[in-house]
Amino acid sequence: MVRVFIVYGGNEGERIGRQIETYLKSNNIGAFLASPKSPEILPSEDFQTRIDCELKNANLAIIVITDGIHSSDPALKEIDRILDELRYPYIPFVKNGVTLPTRLEGQWHVPFENNSLTRKKLIQLELKMWRYYDRWKELQTIQKPENEVIIPKKIYGLEVQQ
Repeated sequence: MVRVFIVYGGNEGERIGRQIETYLKSNNIGAFLASPKSPEILPSEDFQTRIDCELKNANLAIIVITDGIHSSDPALKEIDRILDELRYPYIPFVKNGVTLPTRLEGQWHVPFENNSLTRKKLIQLELKMWRYYDRWKELQTIQKPENEVIIPKKIYGLEVQQ
């Protein structure tokens, strides 16, 4: 199952992120909204540990870009971590008229018009998510010339041996 990590900043971003999370879960897609209010996080659970676990186990991130993203240090740190360390595919989901964070400037993104998402827009986001996810995996595949001999590697524990 694909796991989607949803990054947001501010109240508006959380509201949009919650709509995305609810939509994805209703379509049997694993989704986690990085919110301290998340019902998935138990009161006894350490919030930062859970966020770290969810970030590491995600296959894709949707980054909800509203005005609140620029003043959210946790969201900006999550974006940096996705880009620098985890390096899995991400989709900036950008409210029209909002400037992208510096790290995402010039990136392909999916725009949305207002504070309330329609079902049609959520379906469109899901379709773009799947297309991008499939394309990302293809881009990560190393192409070898047809005549090159490829020697399989055997894996023993954590060591790779040839």
